[in-house]
Amino acid sequence: MEGKEKIGYHKGALESLINEQNELARLLQIVNSLIEKHAKSLKEEGVNIEKYIEEISQQKQEKAQAAAEQRKQPVEKPREKRAERKSGGEEPNKRDKRDRPRRSRKRDQDSRDERRKRRSRRRSSKSSLEDEEELDVDDWLED
Repeated sequence: MEGKEKIGYHKGALESLINEQNELARLLQIVNSLIEKHAKSLKEEGVNIEKYIEEISQQKQEKAQAAAEQRKQPVEKPREKRAERKSGGEEPNKRDKRDRPRRSRKRDQDSRDERRKRRSRRRSSKSSLEDEEELDVDDWLED
């Protein structure tokens, strides 16, 4: 980008971001007014709002700490899980995909043959349509 292009790019980006900031401020104002209305209604009903807000913030902190602890725990790799299952760990009745018997080769060969036949039928039908189109064009040219 050249100098003027860069300036135009950054001006446009700045304008967009300022508009987003104004929209966010408007949304925040709406949320704050709703919070005030609900807090006022709860006060009228005799609820201790400060205590309630404190409880909510404490619950939020506990959830954040639990999430941080969970992120710190190492993630168990799939191979380790398989080895654990094979060794009689968590779920001994559940079989691993690798333990399942494979389909017979004859069955695989049959399905491959069927696919080949379908493809050749499609090709032959396409080629016959192309031949018909060529004949039509030739007839038209002769007239």
